[in-house]
Amino acid sequence: MSDQFFALIFAENFLDLVFAAYLALQGKRVGVAASKAQLQSSADALLLDPFRSRTVCDWLGLPLKSEKNSFTPDFQIISPKHRLELFWDRPRREFALERDLGKDWKKFSALIDHLAELGDVFQEQIKEHKIVDLKFGSRILARFFSTVKPSFDKTSLAELVNQYELSPEHKRLLMAPLKIISPFFRSGSPLFSGALLWKFFLSGAEGNAGESESWDAIFEILAANGSLIEEPAQALIAKGKKLQTLKLQSGREIAAEHFFGEPNRVFYLFEYEKRESRHAKSLMAQFARATFYNHVFRMDAALWPEPMSERVLWVPAAETEPPEFLLISHQVTPKTIQVSLSYGLQKGEAKPLSNTDIFDALHGLLPWLSAKDLEPESESMPSHQHLRFHPSQLDFPRVSTAYTNLFLSPSELIPFFGFQGMFRLAEIMMENDKKDKK
Repeated sequence: MSDQFFALIFAENFLDLVFAAYLALQGKRVGVAASKAQLQSSADALLLDPFRSRTVCDWLGLPLKSEKNSFTPDFQIISPKHRLELFWDRPRREFALERDLGKDWKKFSALIDHLAELGDVFQEQIKEHKIVDLKFGSRILARFFSTVKPSFDKTSLAELVNQYELSPEHKRLLMAPLKIISPFFRSGSPLFSGALLWKFFLSGAEGNAGESESWDAIFEILAANGSLIEEPAQALIAKGKKLQTLKLQSGREIAAEHFFGEPNRVFYLFEYEKRESRHAKSLMAQFARATFYNHVFRMDAALWPEPMSERVLWVPAAETEPPEFLLISHQVTPKTIQVSLSYGLQKGEAKPLSNTDIFDALHGLLPWLSAKDLEPESESMPSHQHLRFHPSQLDFPRVSTAYTNLFLSPSELIPFFGFQGMFRLAEIMMENDKKDKK
């Protein structure tokens, strides 16, 4: 007899875990197939600590993590010419931007404030929008529905940015956080999406929870009404165009109404004969793909300069891919820190950067660093993003696959619709479930 779940999620990253926790809070039984350590480390690939964000914590009912120091910014964006310190509250943020940008600070500050305000407006639009239809996901129907339902504002981000007359350097700094979310982000991408993401970047707030309380709480949510499945998967069983069960190495079977997963992983969980089917092969060819890598190093704490915050977006002068690196430091011992370094590549089959490449990229940020100072701690684990970020997909992103109950990971919606869009997807699933049971 197989265990029955509402949804089974092959979690690619922390954002998929947030989606699962939200469904579990609504009373749905959710299975999350991933290692706990991998999910926790993937939270170190977000520019803002997710447990310092009202956007995340308010939706999950979690306590906000406390500020460590009122003079420490939520994150920094650093280039060879600038070091921008971003705080959640406007007075500290404006003080830091005036110090960092000189006479140009007002334009940059006014623009990100404007984006955050638009983010509030767009969040309300998402609450009423279908976004995707889990039953009718074909391109023809999507085209039809987009003509009869209200569409999102198709204004491009560039149209707003150009009104503020930023320098090319400052435009690049503005875009850098968005490209950490999706390497496909461009100035011509929708203003709608850019505003929602900047709303998240500036959504930190004063809190009172400790360092690990939020992590404990999010896993308690799953333990109470779901399951974290860390046991290795053996095979996925499909019948026709529908997935039925996941078999684990112990012999345990898990059935679910909805499956969410990365197509490549799903394909290789099929038995060999099933991989030859037309539906299975379509998984490998249907979607464009970007790849994210996260490397973890140890280094002497004295090599991390005091003015740098725990979360740093490094934007080197080089135009080669990747053009942005996210570094997040954690104190391990009084003399040692752990540094998580992540980046995105547009090529789906890309290989991770070598330690030499990483050292060369970091040398502009930490010129005193030598190659022997970076001690690799673990092998880099890739995660994938399949939706090519394009305005034409704004109303109906193609999250459905050739299998009627298999969808791309929920985190795929983040570049288009921000966190609210991911939560809206959960609500759509529950709305459909209620209709089916009537």
